[in-house]
Amino acid sequence: MHLEETRRESHEELDAAVADAVRNHFAYRAERKRRDFQALMSRGRTSLAVGLVFYAACFLVGQLVGGLSSDSLAQLGRESLLIGGWVALGARSRSSSTTRGRCAASSAHGRDSRE
Repeated sequence: MHLEETRRESHEELDAAVADAVRNHFAYRAERKRRDFQALMSRGRTSLAVGLVFYAACFLVGQLVGGLSSDSLAQLGRESLLIGGWVALGARSRSSSTTRGRCAASSAHGRDSRE
């Protein structure tokens, strides 16, 4: 926060200048945090979409593999693809929540998450 040094005629003017500086500082921080949160949510939606598409692809390929043959190796391949899709979806989710945690921790200490 910065308050310009000027000669004030009265304490009322100084009080008003300090109040304006504090109000502007917190308005700026609130706007910055709002933009950071919007970017984080956008990144989260993108991660979710990519994860769901990958999971759907694994599921469909697994169904195709399982439909081609009924032997145990085909069933193992189908289940492996299904589990792999779930793991990949969970990894994307954990990655987003880890980023969200770092942003929250840095804001709690008054630091920008990009520092």
